[in-house]
Amino acid sequence: MSDDIGAKWQRGESTSLHSVCGGRVYKVRCAAPTDQLSPAEIKHSLCDKRCLGDGMMEQAAELNKRSIPVVIACVSGVFFGPGPMLVAGIGLLLTSVSNEMGWSRTMFSAVPMIAAWAAAVSAPFFGRAMDQFGVRNVMLPSTLLFGLSFLGIAIFSTKTWHFFAAYLLIGLAAGAQGPVGYNKIISQWFSKYRGRVMALVAAVGSGLGYAIMPPIYNYVITHYGWRAGYYMVASGIVVICFTLSALFLRERGKPASAAQPAAGEAAAPVLKGIERAQALRSAPFWQLALTLFLACNAFYGVLVHMFPLLLDRGVDRGLAAGALSLVAVGAIIGQISAGFLLDRINTPKVSVLFFLTGLTGVVIIHFAAASKLVLLGAVCLGVGQGAELSVIAYLVTRIFGLRSFGALYGLIYAGANAASGTGPLLMGIAYDRTGSYDLMLFIFEGFLLISAASLALLPAYRFTAANADTAPAKAPPEAEPEAAALGTT
Repeated sequence: MSDDIGAKWQRGESTSLHSVCGGRVYKVRCAAPTDQLSPAEIKHSLCDKRCLGDGMMEQAAELNKRSIPVVIACVSGVFFGPGPMLVAGIGLLLTSVSNEMGWSRTMFSAVPMIAAWAAAVSAPFFGRAMDQFGVRNVMLPSTLLFGLSFLGIAIFSTKTWHFFAAYLLIGLAAGAQGPVGYNKIISQWFSKYRGRVMALVAAVGSGLGYAIMPPIYNYVITHYGWRAGYYMVASGIVVICFTLSALFLRERGKPASAAQPAAGEAAAPVLKGIERAQALRSAPFWQLALTLFLACNAFYGVLVHMFPLLLDRGVDRGLAAGALSLVAVGAIIGQISAGFLLDRINTPKVSVLFFLTGLTGVVIIHFAAASKLVLLGAVCLGVGQGAELSVIAYLVTRIFGLRSFGALYGLIYAGANAASGTGPLLMGIAYDRTGSYDLMLFIFEGFLLISAASLALLPAYRFTAANADTAPAKAPPEAEPEAAALGTT
């Protein structure tokens, strides 16, 4: 960009120019920015395809040769993440382990509870670390720990406490390996199509993983034993997931600890949003946290016990594993439809639909006995369970922005992790005490009604696709007006 154009911009004169960035030409219409910027800062903002102050810019397509490899890495990370690798197959794995070890249903439920609670403790710390030091620097070592912990079960576990120790490590690593980091990176690269890309990653990664892993687990365990199942998981995480993350996982925007640029260089844009402390004093944050906590209790409680629940009703083992796969089919439907609707309908109330669909699935599974109607219940359960994390992550970015996304979503995700442990545990205790799951199923149905009502009461978005997710590093962050609008206490 020529110096006289930069001077014209700084003098406050409107101008039209073409900016060349990465071999492509972008037409720009700009009015004077509110802050006086150097030509280097203006040029940097153009190359980042953002217009500062009151300027307007025609944004290039978000899906390009730089962002596609990032999406591939995120898909791989979600596929080999805690959902498909831990939750989807834990019923099959621990059923075989329980038979060998002589565990009760309560003990059966305690093992995933340890992992879930460990993830609940670690997720907020990892979320803040991602905001401070960057997502990549946190996720790569945690991915290795996640995979090696599964390997440890396959090699060393012969006593009950071995499983407890291994699942403790798995849970600690899962706090970083979960959706917090991947959703933060997706939100950095995509704004207009954020919901759809989140849905794509969730559908191809988590949804596909939930769909294909139960029958794969069932085949491997049936033919080679439960240790072979753990070897399989460890190999996929360490060899495939870690490699793709190391090669392609890249960020946009500046973490809090990033060094200041040298004199004369343009500063990288910083992420906009509300400060963590301000968000924690607002009602919408606690509404989102309550929604996900109650929903995860219900969805994961039913999901983890669905396989033994169906076996108790006389359902064939293969058909029961197939029902778990139908949960994954529903999850894919929920993820894709949620992403499309969230991008097209500019209100958080659209998310209520998915939680009510999940409630319908729980009711069907509760009352359908051994009929094939339970398969429809599995699909509906999957719609709710599949959409929940992506929906809440999207709402966090739109209500609070990206500045403290890791810390805020990490705290919400911590509650979800705790709930994914307490839900199955409560189901196990109810079964051991009463010989039936009915009591907890009634309670879970009430949880989902409360979750839907909480979402319906959320305020309108403050950070929409029409607003940039980054601001020039020199300009002071404008978080206070948005925070005040949230009604902080």
